Amino acid sequence: SVLIEHDLADDGSESDDYETYDSGLEYDNEGHVPSAFALGFSYYDVDKPRSLHYFLMARSKKGLSRQAAMFNAGRLYLELEDPSVALAYIRECANLDKGHPAHARPQLSISCRKAYNTLSTELIENSDVGLEEAIECFPYASIDDFPLSNSKEEQVFHG
Repeated sequence: SVLIEHDLADDGSESDDYETYDSGLEYDNEGHVPSAFALGFSYYDVDKPRSLHYFLMARSKKGLSRQAAMFNAGRLYLELEDPSVALAYIRECANLDKGHPAHARPQLSISCRKAYNTLSTELIENSDVGLEEAIECFPYASIDDFPLSNSKEEQVFHG
């Protein structure tokens, strides 16, 4: 069934370089989103970068956010030791009900808020987080989108 899911999910534009998962690319996948989502789970235990690749493919198609794919992408970024991106994805998942309520599940939004708060607390209490990582996490420091656009804090942060 994995081969069938690949045939459905892969739109021919994908490369085999799954190590570039953190390159910041947004996927404009024309493939079958449920198959990409299933492949994310299929590869989870054996190939985390490839799993992340498929969750990112399933995350967004033509502007429609897939909340569960966002959460799983955030979880994988954390496991791949990129907490700032993990925080960003989990916050996006938690707040999806505010901007796109038709695409959000209330229970998953609540779970994501809890996950966001737990991750934030762990990052604050973790003495291993360096200055660079703290700076990368700053834009995602609040679930309420702090710092707000055009605020004093944002102007100070961006110079």
